[in-house]
Amino acid sequence: MLGFRFRFLRWPAWVTFVALAYGPLAGAIAGSLDDPLTSLAAVVSPRRLTLLLNSLALSLSIALLTTAIGVAAALAILRHCPRGARRLQWLLLASVALPPTVFALAWSRFFSLLSSITGIGVIGNWWLAGLAQALALLPFSTGIALAALATTDQRLIDAARILVSPTRLLFTIAVPLARPMLLSGATLVFLLSLLDYTIPSIFGANVYALEIFVTFSATHRVADAFWLALPLVACALALVSILSGLPQRLAQTDCAAFPSEGSLPTPVQSGLLIAAALAGIATLAPLWAFVPAFADPAYLGRTIAASGREAGFTFLTSTTAAVLALILSIVPAIDLARSRRSAPLLWATCLLPFLIPPALTGIGLIALWSPVRVLDIYGTDWMTVAAELARFSPVAIVILSTWLLRLDPTLIDAALVGGSSICTIVRKVLLPLALPGLAAAAGICFVLSLGEIGANLLVTPAGSATLTMKTYNYLHYGGSQAAAGLSLMLLAQAALGAALPLWAMNRRSS
Repeated sequence: MLGFRFRFLRWPAWVTFVALAYGPLAGAIAGSLDDPLTSLAAVVSPRRLTLLLNSLALSLSIALLTTAIGVAAALAILRHCPRGARRLQWLLLASVALPPTVFALAWSRFFSLLSSITGIGVIGNWWLAGLAQALALLPFSTGIALAALATTDQRLIDAARILVSPTRLLFTIAVPLARPMLLSGATLVFLLSLLDYTIPSIFGANVYALEIFVTFSATHRVADAFWLALPLVACALALVSILSGLPQRLAQTDCAAFPSEGSLPTPVQSGLLIAAALAGIATLAPLWAFVPAFADPAYLGRTIAASGREAGFTFLTSTTAAVLALILSIVPAIDLARSRRSAPLLWATCLLPFLIPPALTGIGLIALWSPVRVLDIYGTDWMTVAAELARFSPVAIVILSTWLLRLDPTLIDAALVGGSSICTIVRKVLLPLALPGLAAAAGICFVLSLGEIGANLLVTPAGSATLTMKTYNYLHYGGSQAAAGLSLMLLAQAALGAALPLWAMNRRSS
């Protein structure tokens, strides 16, 4: 797509990305070979097989439920406020970057309040965990549904409008046309739910992803943890091809309008509005998590003062990881935006490290760096940066390449025809056009790094902790007021990351 190649940077950039993103997986494989398996029967026990099947069923149910509600909510939004749908779409998609502990705190408070009001006992841990996980991912599913419905072929919609009722137009034509992107979104939600143990563990549900962390923490045997994580890695490998088309489709979401004419039957209209209200509540739920922080301002002040070290450590490691991920993503993102024949393979290569279980990423980094004494990274703060970089540099590549796909290639071609040098094209043409994408990639990686916990719990050195790790510990011990104060500090730092892409967008539009 772009009119020139960075030939001298292409291979070094790709090699660096593969080394940093796939290094943890390679370390886990090498560690499992050096550290023989204790017993296959012990790893693949009936209890763990049952746990795996239950976790798969839970994640599949969450993916189906959030996709169904998300589609209904997106239909309501596109019918009643189509002008704001585009901005709302990106806001909803960005909600997936919020720390999961914030959602866990919000929904645990809500469930406790509901139980005290109704007098109904709390339902099982798995049901609570599944419901909280679904509500945390519902805004993201709604954003995917908005993007999917916006990419439907307007000519087919216009042709069908004169033949069928508005209800059939929506549910038998518009939604099926958006099926490929909806399938990609549901697959991503399924994998995000399957790989995350933060919210389930806070609600007392022992999912399969948590079993990997617990096993390694108890035995420190890489082989046991690796073979235990292999089913989740296999799921990621099997489904990554479905996800490879998602970024290209997201880049086309401004290409079509969605029909909002015609009246719907009252039950259908009510159902769509209820789904939209539910998605709105799920989006605003993190604000509910901060309420206990203001109940006692003195206690809030002491919490903030006592967590200054963790706040500084979190900001420093997240900023470092985001900057390095942005630098690492530039050349691969350009390559992805230009690729045609090899695009599916390149997209899969970039997405797979993000879909590796976070606990396995941490285990792989330990196995990779603990024997190395030359660079002396093991046991330092750089392990936290390495974990965040390995997990979220693929996200930076996807975001930046998606933005580059939206650029008009004729602008760069015109600069080339005009005889401009490569440096001039980069400085005066490519960089200003790509600035919002660069800012979005850096901002999202920063916020994702703030909320990373699956790998950081394993690799962060003793004496250091991120705000998310400290919040996670407070939630386990029932310290909701202190957790609310820490969540407020996380929100303040996340707001800085969100302000960066917003500033770039406003700068571009001005």
